[in-house]
Amino acid sequence: MLLAFLAQAVTTVQGAPPPERFSILVPVPSEPCRPVPPEGEVLVCGKSLPNQRLPYPEEVDANRPRPSNPDLTGHGALAAMRPPCAATSGGCPGGLNVIGMAYALGKALVDAARPKPDKSKRVPIPLDPPPARAE
Repeated sequence: MLLAFLAQAVTTVQGAPPPERFSILVPVPSEPCRPVPPEGEVLVCGKSLPNQRLPYPEEVDANRPRPSNPDLTGHGALAAMRPPCAATSGGCPGGLNVIGMAYALGKALVDAARPKPDKSKRVPIPLDPPPARAE
């Protein structure tokens, strides 16, 4: 196993060739810029080539997600919102349990009004005057 590691260390890995220089001023080979510039001069085309221009937002391919309100307008924000549940045919799901709350309130009032037995295990202290001593 040690021999395999040494064999890998000895072999040198050929690096990738350095990338060629890239310039945006070099014309595309399939769509040359007209007129051809003289040698030693740089010519920038006035009209963009069809495959080199960026599309307008409305022309973007719809195969990827897009923002629901790209122009940040109030109308677009309202259009992106879901309608309230009262406007749907199913109505609002959930809500407050009014009957259950009324039952709990009534039960609490009845329990508060009911007399409760003494559970403190107090011992009564006689407050009468002590009996007179016989002399």
